[in-house]
Amino acid sequence: MQVGVNYPWVNYGWDFGTPPPGWRSGSDPDWMARIDGDLAHFKRIGISVVRWFILGDGLTYGTDSDAPQFDRGTGRWSFSPPDLGKELLGHFETLLQKFHAGNTTAPPVLLMPVFVDFKFCEPGVPALGATLADSGFIKQGRAQAINDSTMQSDFL
Repeated sequence: MQVGVNYPWVNYGWDFGTPPPGWRSGSDPDWMARIDGDLAHFKRIGISVVRWFILGDGLTYGTDSDAPQFDRGTGRWSFSPPDLGKELLGHFETLLQKFHAGNTTAPPVLLMPVFVDFKFCEPGVPALGATLADSGFIKQGRAQAINDSTMQSDFL
């Protein structure tokens, strides 16, 4: 029987990409320093699949002028899927490399990347300590990426 686990994301919503200023002590996400040990531990205890939410609530996907915008006229959130940032893609590439390097012996620990979770589509919320007027970082508010047929292909 295969046994899997939801990886307890180290920094929910900002494990990949650039988080708001002051949220990270260095340039690398916190998981980078611990993933090798965690993968070895998973292998020792028989975990064969790790599920990891890559974008989570969307905090680092579309920031500043690409962040979701609240339209006071309609009372809805507006969001157009931007290209993935170089930093986010670099972090994901590092994750893939870590899984590859950690699987030189059998049995492998497989990665099941999950794009988003349900919070991605909930109404937007400014990142901690910010207001709608001054935040380039909005959590959630990205439902259009999924439910608008003209934007789905850009997102996927």
